[in-house]
Amino acid sequence: MELYSHPFLVNTREFVQLFNNYPALKELERELIAGKTRTNLLGAIGSFKPIVFNHLHNHLNTSILVCCKDSEHAEYVFSDIENLTEDNNTYLWKDSFRKTFDLNTADAHKIQVNASVLDAFSNSDNPVIVVTHPAALAEKIIDESDFEKSKLIFKVGEKVDLDFLIEVLNEYAFYREDFVYEPGQFSIRGGIIDLYSFASELPVRLVLDGRVIESIKEFDPVSQLSTKKLARATVVPNVQ
Repeated sequence: MELYSHPFLVNTREFVQLFNNYPALKELERELIAGKTRTNLLGAIGSFKPIVFNHLHNHLNTSILVCCKDSEHAEYVFSDIENLTEDNNTYLWKDSFRKTFDLNTADAHKIQVNASVLDAFSNSDNPVIVVTHPAALAEKIIDESDFEKSKLIFKVGEKVDLDFLIEVLNEYAFYREDFVYEPGQFSIRGGIIDLYSFASELPVRLVLDGRVIESIKEFDPVSQLSTKKLARATVVPNVQ
């Protein structure tokens, strides 16, 4: 395999393409296409493994599950693969707890990441790469049909039954606060409803005119300033 004499001048796409005809990867492709379920790739160390996963994902047009030895290793592998890809189809699936030996204390950020992954899966038919580790795989999650049913979808111009919404949010274990600052919280102040979905990086604010949604905006929970105007918003509860 011929490499460029000035590797620091190679962009990501060119670097990945260097391995398109690499004999070991072509052989691995053939074995997988032939239906072989167990194979070895000797000498795959360091960041070459993410290159292999990215190559197979692109050339076989298939989804890939990468199971790393622990959460720290999974973070490194995910970062490498994400840097090699030009799409947004690489996801990190985390365990939901702050400490692997403490199964009673959930980590809201990890739950938020996993909810966003499930939401992305449900809205796309494209092949994906999922990076995870045994502790995360061992956790039970909501099934697809129940996940779809649990979504709350809001659109500008639609009516909101406030009493019913509060009842549903309580059922989904959302906590009512004066101001939302983390996933799983909501607040109601007059005609303003703030909701922090487990599948979003930022909360959303619904501004009502009577019972009708006049506007929907994402906002920064620290500054309380709007960051983006939306036509619709999806709120996902805790997926544990």
